[in-house]
Amino acid sequence: MTTLSKINAGCNALAGRIDRRFHRLLTALFYAGFLTELVIVIIDKSALVNPYEGQLYRLTFLCFLFKLLSERFTLRERGYLLFFLVLSCVSYLASGRNELLRCTVFAAAMVRMDVKQLMKCMLAVTAAGCLVLNVLSLTGVLGTVFLTADYGSGVETRLCLGLGHPNSLHCMAAVLVLLFLYLYHDRLLPWAYALLFAGNGVLLYFTRSQMGALAMAGGILLQAAMDHLKKDAAKDALCRCMELLLALGLVFSLLAAIFNPSYHPWMQRLDSLMTGRVGSLWDTTFHEGTLSSWRWFSDRNSDRFFDLGWVRLVYWYGVIPAVVILDFLFRWLRFLRRNRQTAAFVMLSVLSVYTVFEAHLVSEYLGRNVLLLLAALYVPMAAGESR
Repeated sequence: MTTLSKINAGCNALAGRIDRRFHRLLTALFYAGFLTELVIVIIDKSALVNPYEGQLYRLTFLCFLFKLLSERFTLRERGYLLFFLVLSCVSYLASGRNELLRCTVFAAAMVRMDVKQLMKCMLAVTAAGCLVLNVLSLTGVLGTVFLTADYGSGVETRLCLGLGHPNSLHCMAAVLVLLFLYLYHDRLLPWAYALLFAGNGVLLYFTRSQMGALAMAGGILLQAAMDHLKKDAAKDALCRCMELLLALGLVFSLLAAIFNPSYHPWMQRLDSLMTGRVGSLWDTTFHEGTLSSWRWFSDRNSDRFFDLGWVRLVYWYGVIPAVVILDFLFRWLRFLRRNRQTAAFVMLSVLSVYTVFEAHLVSEYLGRNVLLLLAALYVPMAAGESR
C-alpha cells in the first residue's frame, strides 16, 4: 500500500467513525441546508427581499461541510476533490466569490446519499414554491401577474406570475420539466410528451421567452427521441450533435466577447436573434464581460450581471476555472454518451447549451443548479468507481 493510499485509508477510517456516531445528525443537517438553499431560490424569485442571504449561505455551507467530513472516498475521488477544493479556494481568494467552493463542498457531501431522492425533493419543493408565488400573484397578495416593460422590441405586457420576470417564469418551468423528464421519462407515454410540448407553446405565447422555450422544447424532443429510437447509432448521432452544438455555442460566446455589434454587422445580426444579449456586454464604460476584462483568475471588481452564461463564468471566476470546468463538462458528456446514460445526457447537454444564452446556472444560488446533483450521482461513475 502506497503512502497516499494509507493516508486515504486513515481519512476514511476517521470519516467512518464520525458517520457511525453522528449519521442521523449530519444527514439532518444536510437536508436542512439543502431545503434552505431551495427556499432561498423561491424568495429570490418573489417580490420579497431577503436581507439574511449571506448569513444563510454560511449556515448551509457549514451543514454541507459537516456532512462532507463523514464521507468516505476512494483515492481517485479524494484526488479530484482536493483538486477542485484548491481551485475553488484560489478563485475565492482572487475574486471574493465563494460559489465554486460552495458548489464543490455541496456536490461532494452527497456522493454517497440517495441523490435521486434529493432530486425528487428539489422538484417537489421548487415546483410547490413557484406555484405558491403564482397563486399569491393571482390573488394580489404578492408580486404581479403581468409585467409591462421594453423587452428590446418595444413596450409589451408579458406573463410573469409572481416570479419577477417572464424569462424567470419560463426558465424555472424549463428546468423543472427537464428534471421531471430525467426522473420519470421511462413512465411517460407519447401523449405526455405532446402535452408538455403544447404547454411549452402556451407559455411561450404569454412570456415571449424564446430561450426558455427553446430549452424546454429541445429537452422534450431530445428525451422523446432517446426513449423511442431503436438504434443506438441514431442515439449516438444525436448526442454528438448536441456536443457539437455546445462547442459552437462556446465559439459564439468567445466571439461575443471579442466583437462589438456596433462595429460588426454580422454580429449585430446575431445579436438581434439574441435580443441584445451581446450588446449588453458592450454597453458599459469598461466593457465588463468582454475579452479585455478576462483574467486568469477573476478579481473583486468583476461583479456585473449579464445573460450570456459561459461568458459570465469566465468573467466572474477567471479563464483557468472556466477551462477546467469546460474540460470536465465535455469529459462528462462523453462518458454519458458512451455508457448510454441518455436521460442524464439530455439534461446535461440541454442545460449546457442553454447556459450559452442564459446564466440561470451561473449564480450564487446552489438550489437552482440541478447539475450539481447530477454531478454527485455520475462523477464517481465517470471516475471509474462503483456505486
